[in-house]
Amino acid sequence: MTEMQKAAAAVGIPYRTVARWARQGLIQVDGHPMRPRTPVPWTEKHTSELRTLATLKAARLSTQALREAADTLKRMGHNPFSTGRFAVIGGQGKNRRLVKVCNEHEAIDLSRKHRGQGYLFIPVD
Repeated sequence: MTEMQKAAAAVGIPYRTVARWARQGLIQVDGHPMRPRTPVPWTEKHTSELRTLATLKAARLSTQALREAADTLKRMGHNPFSTGRFAVIGGQGKNRRLVKVCNEHEAIDLSRKHRGQGYLFIPVD
């Protein structure tokens, strides 16, 4: 059993799903897409990314929306899905907004309309 297969089992998602996400570039090693059959140094960071992706997919976000969010976060210097918390806000389909909560004072709106427009600052009393 490969490290990727073990991680898929630990997260509770099918290996084929993880392999597809790797081919699509949602899971990367050192900035390069993973190849399912190529041995890679798998870390807890990758398992954390799998958990986050699985949760976001369960919230019915499309692969395209996740890929676009990952690209935006990379351009901003973030490691897309291994750090921070995410919130899906709004109704159905395209009306949903994906927000990455960076810390207690800031978040990034990753929805298509607002992508790349910077941070949301959250006042705390």
